[in-house]
Amino acid sequence: MDIFADHVDGLVDLEAAQCGGFRQRVTKLGCPSRYNSLRGSGLGCGWCDWSLRPAAGSLVNKTANGKTPMIAAIDTVSRKCMRLLYKAGADRRGALAYATENLLAAKVVSSDFVKCILEDAESNRIVPSDEPVVKQKTREEGFNTLARYAFKEKDFESAEGCYSVIIALDPDDATAFSNRSLCWLLMGDGGKALIDADECRKRRPDWPKACYRQGAALMLLEDYQKACERFSEGLKLDPGNAEMEDALRKASDEYKKMS
Repeated sequence: MDIFADHVDGLVDLEAAQCGGFRQRVTKLGCPSRYNSLRGSGLGCGWCDWSLRPAAGSLVNKTANGKTPMIAAIDTVSRKCMRLLYKAGADRRGALAYATENLLAAKVVSSDFVKCILEDAESNRIVPSDEPVVKQKTREEGFNTLARYAFKEKDFESAEGCYSVIIALDPDDATAFSNRSLCWLLMGDGGKALIDADECRKRRPDWPKACYRQGAALMLLEDYQKACERFSEGLKLDPGNAEMEDALRKASDEYKKMS
């Protein structure tokens, strides 16, 4: 996993939300449609092809109207362009600094969190091995804040990216696995949702929510028998849980239809 890339990918999407670009969707190619006039110039809708050309390395950080292609891609929430530019050697540190500073200005994250991220970018590191506990907490709280913000805005892809960073920082964080499982579920990926739900339950076997996440993922995968089993296990841990009872009823009804 390239956590530096996840830093950029998660943060830039959220920064774009604050800049008013959050609702602007991109074309099927992932290119910002409003940059059509820049086609062929090394910017705009030419990026998806241009950024992988042999000559791209010398042009990938070229500025137009004061912005590099990466910064323009950030402003228009074009993930595909961001990833291609990243592979082509675009300035990742500059993109990270741009995203975090705008998030700070919008009061989404704390100045301490921004300082941590910018120090990482400057030193080309993920997390210092000897980092004080207080900084670890600042970093985790910052990404949790970003994840909650993205989730509230129904930007589940950005939320998933933030939870991925949190899991990389603390692989034993069962709550992060639970939340990322929910993101995968809402993006329609039952397989990944189940993997994260299983990892969540490994870490907290007696947590009813872990059972619920497993059951929900299995429902999406249409494995109703196993879904019934997971919801039943959840009810044993939390008898009378109305949400679990309702989920079990639905799973049971679907299983009966298939029998």
